[in-house]
Amino acid sequence: EEPKDISGDKTYSIKDAKLRTEEDKRRHRAEQKKAKIRLEVKEMQEIVAQQREHNRTLPPQVQLSERELLLDPEYAEILLAKEKACLEEVRQEKEYATEKSERLLRKLSKRFLSTVETELMALNAFKSSRCVFTFATRAHCDAFRELVDADDELQKRETSERASIIDTDNQQLNTLEASTGRGSEARGFGVGNGAGGSSDDSREEELTREEERKLKRVQRQQALERIKAECPGKDTDMPADLEAIKYALENKGDYRLKMGA
Repeated sequence: EEPKDISGDKTYSIKDAKLRTEEDKRRHRAEQKKAKIRLEVKEMQEIVAQQREHNRTLPPQVQLSERELLLDPEYAEILLAKEKACLEEVRQEKEYATEKSERLLRKLSKRFLSTVETELMALNAFKSSRCVFTFATRAHCDAFRELVDADDELQKRETSERASIIDTDNQQLNTLEASTGRGSEARGFGVGNGAGGSSDDSREEELTREEERKLKRVQRQQALERIKAECPGKDTDMPADLEAIKYALENKGDYRLKMGA
């Protein structure tokens, strides 16, 4: 029977054994030296821990601070400097990969998320297995946004101009009332006092056409404001509907099926 070939990874051939024997010996001696140093360091750590424990048992006025317990401050600073240098070296090594990942993330976000106003989201119920998904909404183009902004600006400008015109008309009306001395009578002009009596004709003769237009404009604006104040809100139900619902609830019949026992 033929002997089996040695195929283990840790077994050297005759040629490799001659080349690597010395290397294995050096590695073995290095490992022994490291183990010895680790043992010494461990013993020193135990001694320091015992000293710290003994220091904590002393009275507060006799205890040493952490800085005073430091045997070699200069060596500690050297170790801290080496630690910072190692951290900086690792950061510089990973900086390229980090920058590359961030750039890729920005490109993906710009490509797929810049045109999305609302992302697709899943809403899960707490006490059941139901799940509801929202709709993903695409964002409007820049031209449409500019048109919307321009329209909003135009509406704001028109509102401010309308408010300024109303204020000017009110001021002119007050000035007119103060000059004529008939404020209450002038405000009643144009509302409608029948087919036109002698008092209305006399007031019309006193006021010029421009003043009449201003008074009518102010009266129309005041009437419009009163109508807006009396209008119900968007979510307010009509009184007729509420009355109909109340009547239906009070007069509804009992339509349950009656079954014999």
